[in-house]
Amino acid sequence: MSSLRAALYVRGYTLDQHPDTYDLRQMAAQRGFEVLKQYTDRIGGAKARRPALDDLLADGRKRNFDVVMVESLTDLAPSVQKCISVLEQL
Repeated sequence: MSSLRAALYVRGYTLDQHPDTYDLRQMAAQRGFEVLKQYTDRIGGAKARRPALDDLLADGRKRNFDVVMVESLTDLAPSVQKCISVLEQL
């Protein structure tokens, strides 16, 4: 069986914050996932436009990966309604 292709999404809350992806990468390795791409936004979650999230969603529609890994669902979406919207797009 081939490994699942993973995409990592991380978000920093300020421009000078550099999110650490060591834990996500370690979890992916433990599960046998191949990390294809990391998407990083350095902007608050309530902002309407997050370029890396937009790229992740576009790649998801193309089925470029099998799994999305995030440290917290709040990194992906600031509310349950927005989280459901993101999941529906994926």
